Amino acid sequence: MRYFGSFRNEKFPSVSRLTYRINSFSNFDARKDNAPKSLSIGSYGYNIRLAFGKIKTSYGTGFAKGKNGSTLPSLQEEGERILSVHSSFVGGGKLIAYTQSGKFYSVSLTEPEEAFTYHSGIIDSSGAVTFINHYMDGADATFIYTSSSMYKFDASGLSRTGDSTGVKGCCMHYDRVFGVLPDENAVVFSKLLDPFEFAPEAGGGKIKLLGDGGKLLSTVSLGSAVYIFREHSVYRLSALVDPTDFSLKEVLHLSYPVRERSIASDGRNIYFVAGEEIYKINGTSVEKPYENFTPLIASAENAVGAYMLDRYFLSCKMRPFGAETVGLEGMDGKIVYNNALFSFGSHETDIVRGIGVEDFSAVPGEGAEGVLMALSGDYAFFAGALTGDGKFFGSAPERFWSSHPVNLGDSEALKKAKKLYLTTEYPLTIGAESENGASESSLYGGTEAGFSALKTPPGAELRLYMKATGDIYVSDAVVVVDEFVKYVPGG
Repeated sequence: MRYFGSFRNEKFPSVSRLTYRINSFSNFDARKDNAPKSLSIGSYGYNIRLAFGKIKTSYGTGFAKGKNGSTLPSLQEEGERILSVHSSFVGGGKLIAYTQSGKFYSVSLTEPEEAFTYHSGIIDSSGAVTFINHYMDGADATFIYTSSSMYKFDASGLSRTGDSTGVKGCCMHYDRVFGVLPDENAVVFSKLLDPFEFAPEAGGGKIKLLGDGGKLLSTVSLGSAVYIFREHSVYRLSALVDPTDFSLKEVLHLSYPVRERSIASDGRNIYFVAGEEIYKINGTSVEKPYENFTPLIASAENAVGAYMLDRYFLSCKMRPFGAETVGLEGMDGKIVYNNALFSFGSHETDIVRGIGVEDFSAVPGEGAEGVLMALSGDYAFFAGALTGDGKFFGSAPERFWSSHPVNLGDSEALKKAKKLYLTTEYPLTIGAESENGASESSLYGGTEAGFSALKTPPGAELRLYMKATGDIYVSDAVVVVDEFVKYVPGG
């Protein structure tokens, strides 16, 4: 009996040429269990900005400058490392710095100054501070709360206003200050129009919390409610003019601890990290808006977050790609806890690796250079700032982007990256890798698409990656792959 090939599951050896066009590099998904089947979707990267289909140069960092362009003085001679920074409206704009020895310093952001002003007589070793800017009695002021004391910073300087009896994590809500008393498992609020009076008999108040949500951390004002953060839960306290007439509801219970310093608000939403996941809460919903990026986070234990420039900024520890060191990571004494900075905007995301950031503040109305930072390690003597040039203190870091390993075409065939056409404005190293090895080539950059011949050893999966040591601007690509189908006998 004669059998015809059309009736058999038989494959004959063949070579096919496949072409894959990449029109956009903005998509990113670091989740391995949701690995996409496309070379256009990134799985890892650093010191890049993903925006409008392009891979661009990300933020850099340098020493903070005042609005007049002069570099702010340091606290190096005083031997004081900065733990927290805050931009105050007082005096046309001043930076307040809180140091590791519990001292407060300030410096003008509008007038050149040769040194920080030390506010002598005040040493507060609480280790964590809350700053609130407020317009009071016809003048700007900044209220400062620690677990032991309360302070007022205004045109006359810094003054202590009394004991805080443990109040921390404060916010301003309808002309009252709300905060938490972790040791008493209670939320407190101040007297109306008096941010430093919390005693119930004087017009303040206290609300005890029950349940197993863990230690109280912080409060955030959002709309008509105050959101209360505990280690493992978030509550919504509805309180308008009279806080004694309130309703309290748990809106979220979490298996992993809330990272206290990651909490930030844009006035419509609250962003925070629990465990290593980023959450967003508003009046109606709870979301994980950036879960495709969170596998990049190795640890958020010391995470710091802030909402500025219409973006949520998060500093944390980023997982490595291999054994590489990036930016300041290979320099002793420059990075202590966090080595990465993420910036999540509505149309662009920055992934910055190789700098240490311990705190944020912002100069309202300013661009990237108005994002002020407390830096880690030996740089902690200086106030830092983001820059638009993508450099770390004047030196360009390596930039990197990689796709997932992708099984293209026939799942049983071997693939070999053969050619690549890529539009890049700046010099770039492009590579393709299979499980059997990699091939790299250099492109000079320009306004037209560049050509690169690749000799990747054939493998079941291919990964596309690119590296740059200066600026980067990549818009689109075409990848040409040879597919080798082996003989498969029919059944």
